[in-house]
Amino acid sequence: SKAGQDIYVSKKDNSGNWSASVKLPANVNNVFDNAPCALSKDNNRLYMVNNDNIPNLKSVLGLSFIDKKSDTIWSNPQLIDLADFKFKKGSFFNFTISRNGKHLIISRFAKDSTDDEDHFISHLGNDGKWSTPLNMGSINTKGFETSPFLSDNDSVLYFSSNGRDGFGDGDIYYSKRLDESWTNWSNPV
Repeated sequence: SKAGQDIYVSKKDNSGNWSASVKLPANVNNVFDNAPCALSKDNNRLYMVNNDNIPNLKSVLGLSFIDKKSDTIWSNPQLIDLADFKFKKGSFFNFTISRNGKHLIISRFAKDSTDDEDHFISHLGNDGKWSTPLNMGSINTKGFETSPFLSDNDSVLYFSSNGRDGFGDGDIYYSKRLDESWTNWSNPV
């Protein structure tokens, strides 16, 4: 990898030992940074940030997924189309997805904001299209909010922020989802 980030897989056996890491194939890893963000509940879909690794698309920067075909074969990355929601080249972004695969929480720099990275929410519609991501409001600060991670029941969001009183730069916080809107969260702790 030219950029230094590739995706590897290691499996844990029944005794709790991990196998040697195996690099995913070239249709997933390329010369750019390749980074996993989330795994589907059945472990057969890997969500990742992509940097120009979507076949037949030029200079794509965004979110994608790959599907496991066998232990050694994965599909080509498929772009998660977020319509006019763009990612700034050279900026940091990542995301997590709900266990049912229908809600994306995205951390990214907003071009129209003075804030650093903020959290946004997008929902998968019945038509198979993702909604335009909405800023998650009070969970965000003037600093950065990044590295979102959802609990198994999708009710607690863990993330890193440097925009709140904490112990240093990029402390870890959690917030509880208060309703089904995905925009109403408890005060982060």
